[in-house]
Amino acid sequence: MEPVTEVPSPKEKFRAFISGDMMCLINESGTVGSPMRVTASGLATLVWRGEAAVWVARGFEEVATPEQITAARGFMEQMKAPPAAASTAQ
Repeated sequence: MEPVTEVPSPKEKFRAFISGDMMCLINESGTVGSPMRVTASGLATLVWRGEAAVWVARGFEEVATPEQITAARGFMEQMKAPPAAASTAQ
């Protein structure tokens, strides 16, 4: 499993984390958002259509591989206990 890194979030009420090509947001109350995949077309969300998993973004659609599904699930498990917030004291 790839290391998890916190990246700057454009919204103050969210923390953004990335691991490999996976990203998720955690809001200020600790709720973990769905994992997204960073693609050349932007962030794609994993959507289930019947038995098929598909990465979907505006103008982008790609069938998810079993490895990507496993990676997304593993990332979600990691995010249940995200790294502590960096200190903002100056």
